[in-house]
Amino acid sequence: MLTNQGQDVLIVVLIFGLTLIVGQKLGWKIISDPPDEMDFYSQTILKRIFGKKILGILNYAFGAMLTVSAVWGLIGLSCTNAVE
Repeated sequence: MLTNQGQDVLIVVLIFGLTLIVGQKLGWKIISDPPDEMDFYSQTILKRIFGKKILGILNYAFGAMLTVSAVWGLIGLSCTNAVE
């Protein structure tokens, strides 16, 4: 069973997923085309390996997976709390 702490984690995951989707859609540089100087940043590494076009697809896919997972977890948490 998830506690309020688990709910907080799911909300952060939801925000991160939505940020990836919205940032890619609106063309935020830090998400859709990060600078090559940021060696430590995962988006830069993915852009170097796969290219800018595939990075966009990965941003949408990963953002959707995070969003769906968080919503599913929050629904499950609310259903569990409703039964108790």
